[in-house]
Amino acid sequence: MTTSSTSFNFLRIFMASMLVAVSLLVLPQLIHAQNNSTIVTSINNSIEVTNVTKDSAIISWRTSEPTTSLVWYRLSNNSNAITYQVALSAAAQRSTGYRTEHRIKVNNLQPNTQYTFTVGGVNRDGATSISNERTFTTSANNNSNGLPVINTFTVTGVTTSKASVNVIANEPVTITATYNVRGSTSTQMVQSSPAATSHVIPLVDLNAQTDYQVKIVATDRSGNSVTSDTIGWTTVNNPNDTMSPVISNVQLTNISNSSATITWTTNEPTTSVVWYRENNTNSRMFGLLNDTKTATESREFTTSHKVTISGLTEGRGYLYRVGGTDQANNVGQSDERSFTAGASVNPTPTPNTSRPIIYNLSAAPSYTSRAATIRWSTNEATTDVITYSTSPDFTDSTTKTVSQGRLTRSHAVSLRSLNRNTFYYFKVTSTDQDKNATTYATGVFYLVR
Repeated sequence: MTTSSTSFNFLRIFMASMLVAVSLLVLPQLIHAQNNSTIVTSINNSIEVTNVTKDSAIISWRTSEPTTSLVWYRLSNNSNAITYQVALSAAAQRSTGYRTEHRIKVNNLQPNTQYTFTVGGVNRDGATSISNERTFTTSANNNSNGLPVINTFTVTGVTTSKASVNVIANEPVTITATYNVRGSTSTQMVQSSPAATSHVIPLVDLNAQTDYQVKIVATDRSGNSVTSDTIGWTTVNNPNDTMSPVISNVQLTNISNSSATITWTTNEPTTSVVWYRENNTNSRMFGLLNDTKTATESREFTTSHKVTISGLTEGRGYLYRVGGTDQANNVGQSDERSFTAGASVNPTPTPNTSRPIIYNLSAAPSYTSRAATIRWSTNEATTDVITYSTSPDFTDSTTKTVSQGRLTRSHAVSLRSLNRNTFYYFKVTSTDQDKNATTYATGVFYLVR
């Protein structure tokens, strides 16, 4: 630091100190000179006291011209004006701080105590302005109603399935934490015991990569309770999640001439999507719905879903499926159902006659382990049978089958005890829950070193 800058800073500090000293010297005369021209009516009309706690308060006011910012205050039960203390704004401590909008926080006060104060300042011409006396009373606690105070409330230790709620209060309390998946109406509750000022409450059995929210109620030994704001967190992604969401309780309600509302639930949080089309025989192609429309999709992950389809034509029949994507990008989809716009009775589901679609079929042979893994995907959950043989027409004694009985959209089946340096032919048959089957034939691979 240079000598000139040091001298400049010293001069600034000296000037600020002199301003405080002058304020203290002239204060008794100013307070008692109620008819003095230095009393500014505009100050009196704009004074506000806010954020009053047990040990601080914020005082703000306005002036008709730029002035410095000063607050003089004392205990109300001490009438000796010379015992007033002076509070300066941060700007006034750094410089003269001329302004028309003033705000000063007064600290280090006593709880449950009345204070008397005046505000004012000095303009650029050296004229002093000062208000009439006012009072305020600090609270007995940070909460003037005597309720417990939640000092900190956080969520830490987040994993794929767990998290911890951390609470620190100003007095011994018990904690009730209520949490749920964001957007879901289903909630869970966990309580702490016994009363303490510090709590760590574990939350378990959470879903991976899911948005949660929690709020707490703190209750002291006298039965006084206070409720926190709601805070949120997201659990960690599970990279091994390849399971499609399970959809249940599909309900069609509020069918009008031009709209219908569909609700359903899922076993894990997903987005909310409805695929629908007019019910006619020319809109199917290779098992996929052609000319399918998508209802408003919600990107909020939830287990309780509600979507309204609009723009329908009265008297026309519609086919629809509901579903969504979980946070690991696994897609779930219901069976196909039908309704008629304007109908007052919920119809029964239309039988599913669509065959599943097989795609992304591949074979990964291993010469060293004498095995091969066949992988593929389907557009809906299916069980599977793989038939493989050294004969391209699957007629000789080497023909074998491997079955996979779990309904899934992502498939991987291992074939073992294969002969090296041999061509193998295979075909895949996938069958959905309505017994519709599709066969992909024929693949081939070769175990080569």
